[in-house]
Formats: sequence, C-alpha cells, structure tokens
Amino acid sequence: MVAALEQSGGAWLPTIEPQADALDAIASGIHGHAILLDAFGAPIVDVLAEAHEPLVLACGPEGGLEPAERAAFDDTGWRAASLGPNVLRFETAGIAGLTLSRVLLRAT
Repeated sequence: MVAALEQSGGAWLPTIEPQADALDAIASGIHGHAILLDAFGAPIVDVLAEAHEPLVLACGPEGGLEPAERAAFDDTGWRAASLGPNVLRFETAGIAGLTLSRVLLRAT
C-alpha cells in the first residue's frame, strides 16, 4: 500500500484493521461515520453525501450478511450503502468502497 500511495501521489494511507466478526465491526464504528457496504443499502453516492470524516467502512463475507447481522449494524447507527447492482468479491468490494469514498468525499 505504501508503494501504491507513493506512485499515485496520494495524500493519506488508509488503516486496514484485522478481520473481525460482525459484533466487533459494529463496536468499532462508533469512532466515525460508519458505513456498511451491503447490496441492500442505499446507493453509496447518496450515503456519502451525508458522510463526514473519519469514515469507517465495513464489508461482509462473500456469502453476504445474515439478516440478524444486518439488523445489528442498523440498530447501532451504521448506514448500509450499495456499490451497485453487480455482486463483487469481498476484496474487490472493499477497494471499490474505499475508492468511491475517497473520490466522493474529496468532491464535497
């Protein structure tokens, strides 16, 4: 990531937290604007229009979140945001969410 940041001339390096179960991820969102990347969420453009920094992104497993997990995120203030109609692999969804967040937050 450091080499990619230097190559692109980026101004910041994102923090990547270790893999966590849903309850740990829910608890970590308290320290910023918490967004859950989820196919059932509102378009990410709309969610980010209301966002502020610091921003915390979480994405679920490739099989998707269980309804109870999704409800737990919702109950603790996380906003669900969709990356569009296509299903993305876990690692691709994280990169796409981070990229869109960086671009859209910088534009506001």
